[in-house]
Order: sequence, then structure tokens, then C-alpha cells
Amino acid sequence: MPSASQNQLSKTHRTSSLRLLIDQNVVGIADGRKFPAGFKVEIVNRDHPVYDQKDPIVRDYAKKHDLIVVTADPGGFSGNLYSICTNAGVIILAGERADFSQSRSFWGFLASGFRKEAKHARVTLTKGGCQVLKAEGGGPQKLY
Repeated sequence: MPSASQNQLSKTHRTSSLRLLIDQNVVGIADGRKFPAGFKVEIVNRDHPVYDQKDPIVRDYAKKHDLIVVTADPGGFSGNLYSICTNAGVIILAGERADFSQSRSFWGFLASGFRKEAKHARVTLTKGGCQVLKAEGGGPQKLY
């Protein structure tokens, strides 16, 4: 059973809000879902200014507006193109596009006490867990 201090820590982590840009290749993860209070979320749908734009334009928009990109396409957001510390962060949903497990992984991460780890980091979510790469080095850290 968690101690009182662990409960307080978990509660604190869950209240940390994020500023997200949901890329059009994973827009289905947001369908019919309500984001936690305090989150700023932009969904790249047909009305969004970066809809159907190439990754560099999406990256520039996210940097300008201090948004963490949520995408299934790691190619345009790899380390040499989107270095940590120069942006708000990126959350990569690994697996097949529109895969149900992507949605479960994403919403599980948002509900976890680890979501604050997405700030200024590259987070990779898979069916099996979560890996975070921070600018401080030391290699990727598996959170769960």
C-alpha cells in the first residue's frame, strides 16, 4: 500500500499540465476524449494551420508555440532534426498507425505520474511501456 508521501507525490504529478500538438497521423487518439484540466491541446485537423504540412513546418510551429508534439512518425522528429532542449518535447507513439494500443499507451501515460517527464524530452510509448530520453544524457530511461 502506498505511503502518504507517495500518494501526495502521485497526486502532484497528475496535476502537472502539458501543452500538446496532436499530429494528424494520430488524431484518432483524441476522438471523443476529454483532456485533463489545465492542458492546452491543439489537434491538427483540416482547420489547423499545419494540416498536411511537412515535418519541418510542424516542428517550427510546435517550437514557436511551446507545444509537445504527439506523433506516430519518429522520422521527422529524430534527435538530429529535433534536438531536445531546442523544443518543448515530443511523444512518439510506437506501433502501427491508428493502433488501439497507441491510444491506450497515450492515455495511460497522461494518467500516470510520469507525464511531467515529457517536458523537454523525447518520450517513446509502446504497448510494453515508456522510455524517456532527456538532454542531460545518460541514455534512454525506461519508466515502466
